Amino acid sequence: MSSPHATRHLIDRLRAVGLDKYVQLPQVADASTVPVERVLPTVVAETYVQLAACKDKLAILGEPMSTPAVRRATFMKNVRLMLDRLEGGVSGNYNDTFFDDTENRLQARLGTAESEFQDAIEEVSIVDGTAALDMSTPEVASVGDFVEVFNGEWVMNAAGETIRDPNVKWELDQVTQVETTSNEVLTAKHFKREWRDSSEWRFPPPTFANIVRQRYVVKWKRPMRALFEMCQTLLLEFVTRVTGSMKCKPKLQAHLNHVAHDMLESLSTAALVELDKLIETECDPSTLNLRLGQVLLGLRTKPLIVKLDVLSGNNDATSVSVGAMKALLKRHFTEETNSNEDLLVKELHLAIGAYMAVASKRFVDEIPKLLNTKYIQPFLSAVRNEASETSDQVLGQVLMDDVADVEQYETLSNQLKALEAANTLINAHLFPSPY
Repeated sequence: MSSPHATRHLIDRLRAVGLDKYVQLPQVADASTVPVERVLPTVVAETYVQLAACKDKLAILGEPMSTPAVRRATFMKNVRLMLDRLEGGVSGNYNDTFFDDTENRLQARLGTAESEFQDAIEEVSIVDGTAALDMSTPEVASVGDFVEVFNGEWVMNAAGETIRDPNVKWELDQVTQVETTSNEVLTAKHFKREWRDSSEWRFPPPTFANIVRQRYVVKWKRPMRALFEMCQTLLLEFVTRVTGSMKCKPKLQAHLNHVAHDMLESLSTAALVELDKLIETECDPSTLNLRLGQVLLGLRTKPLIVKLDVLSGNNDATSVSVGAMKALLKRHFTEETNSNEDLLVKELHLAIGAYMAVASKRFVDEIPKLLNTKYIQPFLSAVRNEASETSDQVLGQVLMDDVADVEQYETLSNQLKALEAANTLINAHLFPSPY
């Protein structure tokens, strides 16, 4: 154990380097009777706390901004740190202590938003095989288009509400006139005569496109906009977190935050234009994806497969007689074969279902990619370019030292010297050199 004399000697040396201005030291009378081991823990702990706080304050204050070169070097150092963290958040490279806070992991939060977008698109892209095109939709077909129309009466249900008769089917017909004042669509029975003897039971492209556009694609716009708005909100919030984490002058911090926010706002309009263009493209349905044929075949054969499963008791190893198979097939195709128009309606629903299964997945993939290439990456480039073109005049405004800064820098520098000198003395006492 150290002697009281050693304790007093150490306290005197710590006081000589000025530690007593920042850390409370034992009185001389106490130091003459207290061993060093009982004094040091409190002194060491307080010295470390003061040393860390002093370094943080100096880091925020920065070195004296005495010349344009020093100001630009300091500015670019902070810009590089900002860009590193922005790019790390976007790419998911969380190799900075800044990302220890999970709220700062932008890529993960964007991924959550994209998953919600995918779910929303899938929900509005489900094709009901028995549903028909409701001509009350705000978008009216053009003359010559083939559409599904309701040919029944209005009835009153048990609740006293007037509804369309649920027992009456929709049927296909051709638009012959559109009333511009009331948006009513008038049709004639041309379609049946034109297609009754056709060898290819299919729908002309305008009908298919009308239904895909009016019932499904137009509903993609809201989830798409919601994803964009969430992306914009997350980016704005992330920029604020990044600039707020930087140890620099408050004016510089505010300037960088303002520049980044301005870049995001200016790019948002162009990004929305690109998103709307993609929606317009999807309104003209087309695909080269071979999966379309596979899905369509699966939809066509699904009713028959279900009946075969019932016949076999859901056991593929079950032996079934040829007679039973023939009876099932005959019953199946008898049920499927109604009027020519019914066949066309079923074929249309199958084709739309197959197309939407392919197109919705394509759309879900394309939108996040487009946001990245037309919004996020241009934002990073814009911030980098804007920073490199910052004038000396602007740097003088955000980095110039005032009288208070100079005085604070001198005070903190003196405090740092005293604390580091005291730290050296304490370490020398705790870990004396063997030589």
